Amino acid sequence: MGRPTLLVAVAILSVFLWMFVPFNLLNQHLPWLRTPEKPQEQTASPPRPAPSKKAEKLSAKVEVPFRKEDGVITFRLSDLKEKLRIDYDYDAKEGLLTIRQGKVHLTMLRETPVLSRNGVYLPVEAYPIIRKGEIRIPSVVVEEGLGRQVEIRDEYALIEQNASVPVMAEPKRLEVPKGDARGLIDYLSFLDTPIRGARVSTKDSHLPGAPRPYRNGVHEGLDYFSWTSRISIDSRTPVIAVADGVVVRADHDYQEMSEAERNRYLQIGSQNGGQTPQYILDKMRGRSVWIQHEKGVLSRYCHLSRIHGDITVGKKVKKGEVVGYVGNSGTSDGAKRSNAGMHLHLDLFIYGEWLWDDFTPAERRHILQSILDR
Repeated sequence: MGRPTLLVAVAILSVFLWMFVPFNLLNQHLPWLRTPEKPQEQTASPPRPAPSKKAEKLSAKVEVPFRKEDGVITFRLSDLKEKLRIDYDYDAKEGLLTIRQGKVHLTMLRETPVLSRNGVYLPVEAYPIIRKGEIRIPSVVVEEGLGRQVEIRDEYALIEQNASVPVMAEPKRLEVPKGDARGLIDYLSFLDTPIRGARVSTKDSHLPGAPRPYRNGVHEGLDYFSWTSRISIDSRTPVIAVADGVVVRADHDYQEMSEAERNRYLQIGSQNGGQTPQYILDKMRGRSVWIQHEKGVLSRYCHLSRIHGDITVGKKVKKGEVVGYVGNSGTSDGAKRSNAGMHLHLDLFIYGEWLWDDFTPAERRHILQSILDR
């Protein structure tokens, strides 16, 4: 076959293929017919972010055995120390338990239903259970105090290893004036009297810091007795909140001590150089209401005869709201079931610390009068 004949045959074949074979099939098998493709820029999809170490830690949970005490879920503190990497100290003489992890410091007191975190009391009714050298704490302390999620299973609890409520979420702690009477008056200027019409007592022995042969050697707070506070005070006298706040303790179920029981507790203090242990000192305050206010201020209303029915732990109260009534619970007169010695004992603390160490008796009186006698 000559060259012209070959060219004619190729031409005829090309026309046949063009007319009867799909173009896309030709494009696959005849490379010279392909349309050159423009090179595409490769746009790699962003890699999926790996879970952060923080997220992994927050999701990690450990198994911790629990036991019910009077229907309340409790954990052995030694188990929590091992599983959650916390530290704790227990002062058996004072009955004071301190739990620490990082910046979080919790304090609890034997037989006392209060919980403090970094000097601020929480609306939680909880106390440590101490029996035969074993210390147990309620689940609510782990949840509200340490900020851990707790999931109760049949035989154990699942607890977060790391707090889901960081301490940084708390309000910034303010600087408390020390040794500065004017500064402390300004700091506490939002407070008001706990008894309408009453004034700071005319007797120095009723003021904070007054000497006592027991109770750690000093009087912690301010007493309002009849007439020394310029008004008549008895069991019908209402006690009111000194400022807006949240109730963190309300002893509705308080049971008065017998004389023998009270004397036995005082004897323990006398055997300790006159230094009454803190858990016993708390019993001497009788029926009490505690209110946590802003700026780390805590007010305690002690020796009450009864507590207003609406006052419960967690309730938000307003300044001037009735919390209870004057009494003598926890005192020697109360133990005798006598009506003598009726008075209100008012304590003020800032971030869990007593205010009066750096002031003279005259300065203490001036500060209290400036705050409460307006």
